[in-house]
Amino acid sequence: MLRIWFLFILSATLLWAKGTIAGTVISNVATLDFEVDNEHEQIQSNVVTDVVAQLIDLHLDTRDAQPVTVSSTEKKRTWLSFRLTNTGNGPDTFTFDYDLSSVNSERPAQVLIYVDTNRNETFDDADRPVDRLILQADESRDIFAVAEDFTRCGGEVTLTLIARSLTGGSGVRGKIFPHKGVNGVDAVDGEEGGIARVSQKWRFQRKQTLRIVQKSTVMNRFGHHEPISGATITYHITVFAPEGFEAHHVLYKNPIPEHTTYVKCSILYNGQPVSDSKDGDAGYFDAKNNLIIVDLGDVNDKRNADIRFKVTIK
Repeated sequence: MLRIWFLFILSATLLWAKGTIAGTVISNVATLDFEVDNEHEQIQSNVVTDVVAQLIDLHLDTRDAQPVTVSSTEKKRTWLSFRLTNTGNGPDTFTFDYDLSSVNSERPAQVLIYVDTNRNETFDDADRPVDRLILQADESRDIFAVAEDFTRCGGEVTLTLIARSLTGGSGVRGKIFPHKGVNGVDAVDGEEGGIARVSQKWRFQRKQTLRIVQKSTVMNRFGHHEPISGATITYHITVFAPEGFEAHHVLYKNPIPEHTTYVKCSILYNGQPVSDSKDGDAGYFDAKNNLIIVDLGDVNDKRNADIRFKVTIK
């Protein structure tokens, strides 16, 4: 009577086990136990081996939760922060590139890619420019896209960082590279084809400053608004600040326009008359220089300034 028991012995992780290191040898041996004429016997199969190929995968994230804000007048180095992770199953070398697009803004002349050399997760003087980076399986490293001397007029610049495997990096999912992996095993581009992309923005703000807006109304002797000789022009000037901005020691100066004559005692500051003489009130008329001067003091988003005066067309 023949009785047979099959026992399969796997000496390593199964081929489909996620994360198995590239180059790992998968060996399979089958043992056959059986009885012949009431005697126990055992034999083994031949050994079948497979070597785990290198799967090329990577993941790129932005570490800036919001666009990075830069003042348009700041002449300084500014950067975007990213994190690259080798999600493949073997060491790999990655190279970097970038694309720029902009809305209502000039693009930076040059962007350099730096690696977090000292691994402190922030950009500093210890970090160095890099054109390629070696990462072990499951290893991450911070990457910085750095622009110098950003003096722009406002708007947004979008930078798309591109990381590519040098082992594969074809951009084609599942493309095989024979003998290009660890210790000569085959390499296979993963879901994203061995390339990762992520975008982030620089947002450039105009320098906060005071704004001054003026308008005029004309009245002539006929009760009309045509600016003819002898007509009176009333100028209405408003000085105001954007939210959160405050300016100190603000001095308003307005030369009387050519071909006009200042109307005496016509200055109003925040609705209150200002005498023409240089005395204790906020302003005066400088007859020598044909100039109106008003000391506005502090101007902020809660304290604007309103100035009015009149001239007559000669």
